Amino acid sequence: MLRRGGVIDAKAKRKKRSKGLARKYGHFLMDELKPYIDRKYRTNPGAEFTGLGGSSLGGLVTFAIGILYPQVFSRLMVMSPSIWWIISQFINLSIRSSRSRR
Repeated sequence: MLRRGGVIDAKAKRKKRSKGLARKYGHFLMDELKPYIDRKYRTNPGAEFTGLGGSSLGGLVTFAIGILYPQVFSRLMVMSPSIWWIISQFINLSIRSSRSRR
C-alpha cells in the first residue's frame, strides 16, 4: 500500500523493506556484549536478571529478541513497538513461540 495525498492506494507496489537483522543483533548481545558486561561488572548473569528495552523499532527488535532467546533475556521493556513494520512476520513469530513453549 502506498499513501498519496492522504489516500491509501492498495494496488500500489509495496516499497522494499530492509532485511531484518534481529537474530544477528541478538547474537552480538548474547555472544559479545553480555559476556563483556558480566566480566567487567558484578552482575547476576541469569536470564531472570537480564533484560532488554527499546521503543519504536528498538521495541520491535527487543520483542523479537525476547521471543527468540528467552533463555537469555527474560525481562523486556517494550514501548510502542513498530509492529506495522513486519506485521505478518511478527504474527508468525509469536505463534511459533507460543507453540514451542507448550
